[in-house]
Amino acid sequence: MSSASHPRPGRAPGEGGADRPLLGPRGRSRLRPVARVLLAAEGGLGVVVVAIMAALLIAQVAARNLLPFSFFWAEEVARLALIWMTMLGVAYAVGRGTHLTVTAITDYAPPAVRPWFQRVSLLLIVAVGILLCGSSLQLMDSIGGVAASSSAIPRSVYFLASATGYGLAAVHAALVLLIGPLRETAGSAAGALSTPAGPGGSGTPEPSGTDGTDGTGGTDGFGTDSRGKTA
Repeated sequence: MSSASHPRPGRAPGEGGADRPLLGPRGRSRLRPVARVLLAAEGGLGVVVVAIMAALLIAQVAARNLLPFSFFWAEEVARLALIWMTMLGVAYAVGRGTHLTVTAITDYAPPAVRPWFQRVSLLLIVAVGILLCGSSLQLMDSIGGVAASSSAIPRSVYFLASATGYGLAAVHAALVLLIGPLRETAGSAAGALSTPAGPGGSGTPEPSGTDGTDGTGGTDGFGTDSRGKTA
């Protein structure tokens, strides 16, 4: 469950929900391009993998019904594409701060304690991601040379998907801990559709800060405004 759908009784949704990221505006402005490049690469690769999986499945169904033969290796390759898509999606969701979270405890915790729950959960993601990444690399080394029965693809490619996904999830969790998640808020999405008028009414948008805030009183990725107050 999320705090937005099940808020604490008597408390407005999002009140005291998260703390300011660990790094200041200058540090966040330096690391945000790294996080954006990773997310763009994962999103682009995920689209390619989904397209390959869909094309293989469509070709397999068409061959079975229209042709006297079928692509016997298509199912294994499509399964491999599904694994890669899943692992890339895990890392992407952690980087955007949109992964599934359970807030049954944090909804009832005092506002001063909630940021520490979030930081501990991110540190756990980093630790578990590193551990599972290492385990996947060990599997690649031990049995990764065995090839699949139909496609002859080495099993190492399967374990490489899990190592990549868990490793990227750990990196994203560390970046979120330092700079906050890269996600569009309702205000930024509305601003993309219509440009608000500036102080002079000329239609010029308000100046933006380098730390992801609006420069005046906007919120960063963790739900705190530019003055450090909870939104």
